[in-house]
Amino acid sequence: MVHELAAKGTSYRQIKDEERRSVAVKLVSETRTPFADIAQRVGFSSLPALDRAFRHWTGRTPTAFRAESLTADPGAAGAGNVTHGQSRAGADS
Repeated sequence: MVHELAAKGTSYRQIKDEERRSVAVKLVSETRTPFADIAQRVGFSSLPALDRAFRHWTGRTPTAFRAESLTADPGAAGAGNVTHGQSRAGADS
């Protein structure tokens, strides 16, 4: 399997890291799941480990990324209780 992945220009570790990133970014941006729960769910040993990886992947902390995601998309899952300074009706016009 290692040789097959290498022939395709990838590795198990790279595939695992891409999947971790994909799941973590989705959970941070689309849910209000606590970051410690996200860290555990994607296989990190601690919240600081998720924080370091997330900054490496996105250039932002999970907190900043979530805040930007909710501001950019007020209709994101779980964002209904967040005040964005404008009504949803005004945003749909």
